[in-house]
Amino acid sequence: MSGIDLSVVDWVPSHRTAWATQISRAVMAVGTHLAALGVLTLAVLGYLLVRRRWAVIATVAGAATISLIAAGVVKSAVGRPRPPTDVALVHAGGLSMPSTDGAVTAAVAVALFMATSWSTRRARALFGALLVFAVLGVGIALVYLGVHWPSDVLAGWALGALTAWAWHLAVKRWTPANWHPAVPASTKLSVASPTDPHLDRVDRHGG
Repeated sequence: MSGIDLSVVDWVPSHRTAWATQISRAVMAVGTHLAALGVLTLAVLGYLLVRRRWAVIATVAGAATISLIAAGVVKSAVGRPRPPTDVALVHAGGLSMPSTDGAVTAAVAVALFMATSWSTRRARALFGALLVFAVLGVGIALVYLGVHWPSDVLAGWALGALTAWAWHLAVKRWTPANWHPAVPASTKLSVASPTDPHLDRVDRHGG
C-alpha cells in the first residue's frame, strides 16, 4: 500500500466522532446487508419491470454481477490484507484490494446513470449527483470504519465504473431497439417551428 493509505488509516482513529461512527455503521449496514439489498433490489426491479425498462434491467444486473466477480478475481491476484484490526471498528474477513462494495456500488451507479433517459438536463444532473453522493458515502464509510485502505476503494470504484461502461455499450449494441425507449419529450414550452400545425392555423385564420 502507499504512504497515503498508511497516513489516512493512522489519521482516522483519532478523528472519529460518535455521530460519524453511527452514520458510517448505518451506511455500511445498508450497503452490505443481504436482506436490505434484496428488498431494495426487488423493489427497483419490480418498478423497472412494470415500466418495461428491459435495457436498464439488463445493464444494471449485468454490471453488478460482472463487477462482483471481477473484484473477487482481482482480490485473489493482488492478495492485499485488510487494515490492522487495532484501527478497525468493523472486522471483515478476506482480502482487501479492490473493495467489492466499492466496485458494485460504482457499477450500479454508472449503469443506472448511463441506461436511464431523462427529459431535462437538470433532472439528469440531479440524479447523477445523488448517485455520486451514495457511492462516495459507502466508500468513505468503508475507510472510516477501517474495513479498507483508501486505495482499495479507489480501485473498486475504477473497476466498477469501467465494468458498467463496457457492459452498457454491449447491451446497447446487442439488444433489440425496442429495449431502448426514446428520451421523453421535455415538458418545457418551446417556440413553434414553421411546420407547427398550430402556427399554420394561425397563419390561415388569423391573417
